[in-house]
Amino acid sequence: MEKTIYDLMSPSLKKIDEFKAACDSLLNSQYILAEGRIGLVLESIAASQILYSLFDEVLKGFDYKTTAREYGAGREFRLPDTPEKIAALVFCVLLDMDKRVILLEDFLPFFYASDLNVAYENFLARIILPFRTAVLHLLSAKENKRQQAAAAAKTEKAEYTYQMHFDKIMGTLLMRIQSDTGLDEIVKDDLATLGGELIIAQKDGNQRNIERTYSKLCKKIKMHKPSLLPELEKAEIL
Repeated sequence: MEKTIYDLMSPSLKKIDEFKAACDSLLNSQYILAEGRIGLVLESIAASQILYSLFDEVLKGFDYKTTAREYGAGREFRLPDTPEKIAALVFCVLLDMDKRVILLEDFLPFFYASDLNVAYENFLARIILPFRTAVLHLLSAKENKRQQAAAAAKTEKAEYTYQMHFDKIMGTLLMRIQSDTGLDEIVKDDLATLGGELIIAQKDGNQRNIERTYSKLCKKIKMHKPSLLPELEKAEIL
């Protein structure tokens, strides 16, 4: 299968550090160095599978022209109020600057300063810093969601494995009870009934019913067939 540009990117978390470093370098730069530093920020995104995937998500359905008109109306350029839109809008602006569709010197008048360097500082504080913060927030939220999903999957797998183990133990126990010729039929029925109730309680997940039914079954087995206790204990109810 032919490789795509995505396959050539790195999945390493170190690329996130490179993105942060590129943003910090831009935030600490002078106006004369801005274009090159903006390019480094975009390069750090292009080199990372994680960041590329993130921007692929936030740009889906994002209307750059409409959003730019809404937040760039009048004499002030504002940012949207969600990290997803901040990341998408600023990324598109930086990309246009890198392509020189937008010139930085033409964009700086949005930041209300007759002094170019002061305007540039305002641009960094009001655009680049929130962009960096928004991207890192989205990455953190995405990682938290991934970890929660992994934990849920692990729990579900453990529960399934235990259910299989429990069903096997109880099935074997009930078969041994029914095939035991030394047990009275009435006792067999009582043990089988309690065993069935324990299975139902376990599937319902009612811990109080589980413990109560398990205790009754243990007591009944001790009275009539103590040799079956080790088999019941394998069910790991308590």
